[in-house]
Amino acid sequence: MKNSTVNIPFLLLTMAVIVGIILAYYFPVQNMELLISGLGIGVLVLGFLKIKANNAPEKGIYFGVALCPAFVLLGMLLVQLHNPLGSAQHYTKKLVDVTKPHTLVFKIQKRLKSSQYYEKYTISLQQSDSVSIKGTVLLYIQKDTLSKHLDLTGNRFVTYAVMTPLQKSLNPHQFDYANYLRNQGVYHQIRLGARELISVPQASSTTLRAHSCNLRNFLIQELEKQPFSREVLVIVKALLLGQRQDIDADTYQNYVNAGAIHILAVSGLHIGIFLWLFNFLLYPLLYLKHGKTLRMVSAIALLWGYAYLTGLSPSVLRAVTMFSFVAIGQVIRFKKGNAYNALLISGFVLLCFDPLLLFDVGFQLSYTAVFAIIWIQPLLAPYYKPRFFLDRIYWDTFTVTFAAQLGVLPLSIYYFHQFPLLFFVTNLAIVPFLGVLLGFGIGVLVLAAFGILPSLLVGGYNILIGWMNVVVAWVADKEMFLWSAISLSRSLLVISYVVLISGVLMFKKFRPQRVYRFGVTMLFFLGVLMIEKVLSYNQQRLLIFHQYKNTLIGDHTGSHLNVLTRNSISSKTAEYILEPYQIAQKIKTKTQEPLKNAYRYKRQQVVLIDSTNLYSSILQPDILLLTQSTKVHLDRVIDSLHPKKIIADGSNYPSAVQRWEATCKKHHVPFYYTGLSGAFILE
Repeated sequence: MKNSTVNIPFLLLTMAVIVGIILAYYFPVQNMELLISGLGIGVLVLGFLKIKANNAPEKGIYFGVALCPAFVLLGMLLVQLHNPLGSAQHYTKKLVDVTKPHTLVFKIQKRLKSSQYYEKYTISLQQSDSVSIKGTVLLYIQKDTLSKHLDLTGNRFVTYAVMTPLQKSLNPHQFDYANYLRNQGVYHQIRLGARELISVPQASSTTLRAHSCNLRNFLIQELEKQPFSREVLVIVKALLLGQRQDIDADTYQNYVNAGAIHILAVSGLHIGIFLWLFNFLLYPLLYLKHGKTLRMVSAIALLWGYAYLTGLSPSVLRAVTMFSFVAIGQVIRFKKGNAYNALLISGFVLLCFDPLLLFDVGFQLSYTAVFAIIWIQPLLAPYYKPRFFLDRIYWDTFTVTFAAQLGVLPLSIYYFHQFPLLFFVTNLAIVPFLGVLLGFGIGVLVLAAFGILPSLLVGGYNILIGWMNVVVAWVADKEMFLWSAISLSRSLLVISYVVLISGVLMFKKFRPQRVYRFGVTMLFFLGVLMIEKVLSYNQQRLLIFHQYKNTLIGDHTGSHLNVLTRNSISSKTAEYILEPYQIAQKIKTKTQEPLKNAYRYKRQQVVLIDSTNLYSSILQPDILLLTQSTKVHLDRVIDSLHPKKIIADGSNYPSAVQRWEATCKKHHVPFYYTGLSGAFILE
């Protein structure tokens, strides 16, 4: 195989592992012994076929064909091996009843983005009621003067608390935070007040990650002592240390709308720039014997040192692993295909350590963007021949940015439902100088750590970061260039990448066959798009959404949604409940009406009883909706109205819901609570 080509066998094996991970994720195999036995048999078969292939080369194809099923089984086994619930030490196995109060000893792993009332962390359980346990749990600490903006990462505590299961998303098309955490091995949560935590001394032999977090916290404390403005300080912490938790919502949204959110995430872009900077600074090593290898090892060591500095977060570890293989590939061979192989190997290694990374949005975006840069950017670069240093930098920045954005376009729309058309403006204004910002920033960190940071440097960095914020805010303000509220189904996501691949192949080498394939894929995409639109226009349903302390009903017909509610729709309700549904269901128009006590939907009668306790015994409802913790005597209502189903929404007290559920069981009437089962949908 030529050096300039991709290692096709390894590509197939990596894809086989990915297929195995997907199969095990959606169709879990609980019997691990079966998987191990299957893999063992596969290895024996491979050994037999390899011997045959050595004796008769023409039979080598059988060995290659048998490799793929074996690696599919390996992918399935990886998912089971990394499943925390499979550990005998997991708290769900060691504790008789997880939902009862327990004395818990734990160490705080990671600080998450805080909410209005709580600081959020992931914690690692160590002990419960003198029993050694393992497992990761989500911790909410109520904010007060002691806990606000306090990073407790790496500290050890004891408390007496109840673990509750993570709440799944209760309304259609909402972001499922519980599922996101489950992919990281988190299944329960704890809510505490700041004074319910008791600090526990820990042994001096802490983990590498704990040392890393302590170093990062020390650097943050030193930065906070400097005269940075608050707006600049939060960006500095995000840009250099990957700590985005304290960025206010408006600033964060500006970076999202300007297509520059990747600048605030320490990921592939930063690590790639650092690799270039380290290679540049270590250039003199090339004059030594084995200089290329020495420079490569030194650059990789510096990359991992930076990962240690940022707290060894998963996104940084992912990026450093990827670019470590890229750095190795630059030394082994200087061919384009080797970059693909480095990408494949790093992805394979990461999936072996954490197979559920495959379902992480950051992992998908990072690898797709880097692949697009390697594949598409060389096709764009020859269309302009820069004559000067400055236009070369801008042309390279534009082609790299365009290739990356083109590669992640379908994924961005699928996950975030928007795409900034002026992304290239932001990147052309910032990315060429990002190396200066990062290099300058590392200098600021080092000097601040030693307490010798001059105020002149602080003022200069303040100006640079402030300038970046101004550019981002200016671009984000151009709302006419922001495509938003775009819906892309999973089917269209897959077809979009088929169209993209066929289009790039056609652009790479113009041939009639490739033009024909591109045209066919485009027609297929448009056909599926039209079918989905027709189906959405023919939809008709009544929804009882779950909203805390309010009743919210949606009458969905075609591309119109009529919202029935007692209170006015707040911006928070619109953003978290209605907008996700509107985007996914392609809703074009929305109206609002006050609630009534009775509705006729198709052939079913829906009757609502609220705090007035009024209802008509003439009505014979199919569905009875109880709201506002009504004091009505439910036994009499059931005997009088004979409802076929009773529903309680989020406007009710839990105690009232429990009482109604018991009454319904007594009368054998189906009961549905939106706070437990999610929004009720009547087709």
